[in-house]
Amino acid sequence: GTGNLVIGTSGKGIDFSATSDGSGTMTSEVLDDYETGTWTPVIGSGTINVAAATYTKVGNLITVTCYINTFSDNTSGTAIYISGLPYTSASTGYNHGTLKTAYLTNKNNVCSYVGNSSSIMYFSEWDSGGDYASIPHSSVDGSSSSRRIYTTITYMTD
Repeated sequence: GTGNLVIGTSGKGIDFSATSDGSGTMTSEVLDDYETGTWTPVIGSGTINVAAATYTKVGNLITVTCYINTFSDNTSGTAIYISGLPYTSASTGYNHGTLKTAYLTNKNNVCSYVGNSSSIMYFSEWDSGGDYASIPHSSVDGSSSSRRIYTTITYMTD
């Protein structure tokens, strides 16, 4: 008839086992979850304006996107990070995402990442020592009223 396909039993989903498999080791062919919505990014120091923050969950993959701007803290040495991700990340594996910034002073090769068992997104750059380093609030250009970060990251949940 009309309407949506509803799975009424927890732990069940859409079974794709009739399809051909990839060359890797398959662990499941059941899609058991899908969700889309908004979330609220919370900056670790100071305040921000949240222009947009959305997420999509497909199975155990979560993709979050946010656009934040107008940082009130542009002087402290505290690392820039955002808490409030809609799901806690998996207990194993690091997850990196894309990041576009405006008015971050002298920052190169910048990325966002979520560590193990975390609901916090960190921002870092590849530093001259050959490692990733946190980006401090003091790197936000204080002369600009248009300070902003756009990011998208996909991570796994348990």
